[in-house]
Amino acid sequence: MDMSTMVAAVKKHALANYNTDGWDFIVEAFTDEEIAEVLLEPLDGVPATTEVEAIKAAGDVAKLHDERRREVQSTAW
Repeated sequence: MDMSTMVAAVKKHALANYNTDGWDFIVEAFTDEEIAEVLLEPLDGVPATTEVEAIKAAGDVAKLHDERRREVQSTAW
């Protein structure tokens, strides 16, 4: 599957899940090139080759950002 198709699938999923598990980071802060980089070098080390794998790879990064956000928010008070 070509990269532009996988990036488009990630962006569509991110918009549909904007308020869940950090997907807002993907929508607001990641360019297409950065999404493609995540898909080529995901946290699990296995490059994405399908839309499902692409969404999982981007989701792993989104969750990592969301966890960091929650840690920072927990120290606000």
